[in-house]
Amino acid sequence: MYSWFSYDSLKRNSKFAYICIYAGPILANLTFALTINALLANGMLQDYKTFWERFIFYAFYYVLFDAIPMVTAYGKPNNGMIIYEMLRHGKRADHRNEPLIPATSDVEMQYQEEMKKIKELTEENEVDE
Repeated sequence: MYSWFSYDSLKRNSKFAYICIYAGPILANLTFALTINALLANGMLQDYKTFWERFIFYAFYYVLFDAIPMVTAYGKPNNGMIIYEMLRHGKRADHRNEPLIPATSDVEMQYQEEMKKIKELTEENEVDE
């Protein structure tokens, strides 16, 4: 759920570069699943055949849900949707104004501000006593 990435720091003008970046996970899963399947078909990996068959099933399952263009939780597009938008409209669809998870530095600043308020309240209570 929280493993979504945005490659905003990449400053490429090439649509092909972004398509390659977002197609990478799909192609990696597909390649690995097909390789394991070929090894099983040729009689290798027979000791753990059930494990590898289930692994292949889930690898194709993830490929399917990553390749079919759709919007996922919190309105985030999956890789297939980003690739589709790049091919059809020539723009990226992975931008979002608010982050799913706040940045670590933002959380740290908020924590420091809260600790400062707690310290001030503690000092006020000590003075009042």
